[in-house]
Amino acid sequence: MAAPITHVFFAEEFINDKLSPHNQTNFIVGTLFPDIRYYDNMDRQRTHLKKIVFSDLKKENSFDAGLKFHSFLDEQRMEFFESREDYPFFLGPMRAAESSLKFFEDEILYERIKDWPRIKGCLDDILPEELYFSLREQDVRGWHRLLKEYFSQTPTDQSRENLLRGMGFLDDTARQINLHIQQIKSEE
Repeated sequence: MAAPITHVFFAEEFINDKLSPHNQTNFIVGTLFPDIRYYDNMDRQRTHLKKIVFSDLKKENSFDAGLKFHSFLDEQRMEFFESREDYPFFLGPMRAAESSLKFFEDEILYERIKDWPRIKGCLDDILPEELYFSLREQDVRGWHRLLKEYFSQTPTDQSRENLLRGMGFLDDTARQINLHIQQIKSEE
């Protein structure tokens, strides 16, 4: 599974190159939407689908294509890492190893996204499709606000902790993730 910035990075890459007929705003919102499950304590299976076929994304409306692209990216990312004999690399079997790696990826990819004001602007309004999941409008707005705050600067220990806390993670988990990221940075 990828973290929010990584999802935006790949969504931008694919919508511009391989999925260009889709509405960019709706696609971006769709690809960010599935992890609302953390914020709203929703069952993962409601927002994360399995066995997505990339070519089928062109047949979907923009939001649904983004939603399915999120799951597609999560599956591809895990297949890649799990195929590596040294996965989870030097972190060992720590509980937060996977989350540490994905939030480190966010830190690396943040600067490669050139138009953060446009990305944050995608989250100004709520799409009708977001409410199909029986969510309250105020919860969707809270999720959007949390993401916009996280997207405001290159991730730091504090911004990661704020995002993770907003997603319902314990402070200790957020601190452990930040410690693992420091460990990753110290390794060649």
